[in-house]
Amino acid sequence: MLRIAFGVISCLSLLGVGNLSEFWDLDGFVPTDRGVGLKPFLALYGLGNFGGRALFFGSFTAYLCMAVGFQSPWAVALSLAASITELSWNYFPLSGAYTTNQVMLFCLIWADCGSVWSVDAWLKRRRSDESAVSPALIAPLRLLRFQVALIYLNTGLRKLFVDQWRNGTAVYYVVNNNVFRRFPFHIPAGLEWCATLLTYFTLFWEIGFIFMILYGPTRRVALIVGVLLHLGMFAVIEIGFGVLLILASIVPGGSRPLLAFFGAAALIFGIVVLANADTSRLNGWLAATHRTGWLYAIYGGVLLLTAIIAPAFGGSRRARRRVAEPV
Repeated sequence: MLRIAFGVISCLSLLGVGNLSEFWDLDGFVPTDRGVGLKPFLALYGLGNFGGRALFFGSFTAYLCMAVGFQSPWAVALSLAASITELSWNYFPLSGAYTTNQVMLFCLIWADCGSVWSVDAWLKRRRSDESAVSPALIAPLRLLRFQVALIYLNTGLRKLFVDQWRNGTAVYYVVNNNVFRRFPFHIPAGLEWCATLLTYFTLFWEIGFIFMILYGPTRRVALIVGVLLHLGMFAVIEIGFGVLLILASIVPGGSRPLLAFFGAAALIFGIVVLANADTSRLNGWLAATHRTGWLYAIYGGVLLLTAIIAPAFGGSRRARRRVAEPV
């Protein structure tokens, strides 16, 4: 599921900066490197624009192969290399979520991502009649979980040095900031205490997440609260697809119903946006425009399709039992 989620999100993020002449050509909105480097070398031989476009299409191919699970080990490794190269090529349109994506891809390199829900698993079953189920290492997923917890711990501790987080006004100012908010409204004076409560609650959750995941019952509470917090942020703040990446990271044990729910919600929303001739009312909600509506539709369709066909790719308990049974 993580491989699929990161692959789909990476593809959508790349399509979000799909204006080749603006974000990938060296004569566009691309930082100039001086001295020795890939961009100066390509520019010296007149291959700057070709290199940028080759990086775009090569990265998309690697992300797509990772999403569908074709040559999964190589696809994940190439996706990490592509992500690092993209950040070096043009960091202007990228956010901090891009670095988080690189960390997650590094953890996935060590996991057997193609054993289920992948083209690799489907091809393996067609080519072989072996009924033995190879054991999967849990260490990479534990490493990923610890990395996510470390990210939140670092974020929470750094927020303690910001006055707005210490005095409880951070959420209030963010929600009322024209740069971040989705809707043109202000928090009423009588509800300012809610913003203060959310500020301190966010701090408590981020710092305490690394401790709550050590114990089963508190781990479930931490994950549920984390999903609700990020969905709330996604609903009222303009933070793009970064929240989808974090949601995919903090729920490594996501179930098929959860995958189907988010897929159906995104698909329906994308269809509504695309079918609506006037998106002015939806523009402040989830960055809904005709340009991004199809992205939500594709994202939701892929997630929903994955949940539907998961048993055929070895992604259910019934399928795993059927494979394990001797013939």
